[in-house]
Amino acid sequence: MAESRPAPDVLSVAPPDFPPVEDAVLQRKYAADRLVWRACLSEWGVSWEGDVHAEMVELFPRARDVTPSYVIYFVSGKVTADARATRTGLQDWFSRMLSATKQGVDDAVAEPLCRVRRTHVLTVITAAYTKYGFSLPDSVYD
Repeated sequence: MAESRPAPDVLSVAPPDFPPVEDAVLQRKYAADRLVWRACLSEWGVSWEGDVHAEMVELFPRARDVTPSYVIYFVSGKVTADARATRTGLQDWFSRMLSATKQGVDDAVAEPLCRVRRTHVLTVITAAYTKYGFSLPDSVYD
């Protein structure tokens, strides 16, 4: 039986609203990271249709140091201060950090993610918390 794999363009091409990556090594890194994020989203029970799924799979690998292990580390309670997300939403600094990847600018000057994208990111984080048996904190300092 043939192994099911995503279409090659899904692995090598970013959604059009992300800045292009000219460096071939970085392109391969992002393609590998997309596979890892797709697997994590599937394991965590998160799925959207087409463009939204592709955008979320691209958003996380492009963000500086945001890996599945990073998410697992803070959802598992190893990081207890300055939560990236709470039951009321994403922290502004985390939203700007993720948004900077789409805007191609530094975190300090990036606009926060739009409300819809914040909801999608919060869905991913909530699913990770649930998968590992934890709940989102009520506040940043829980």
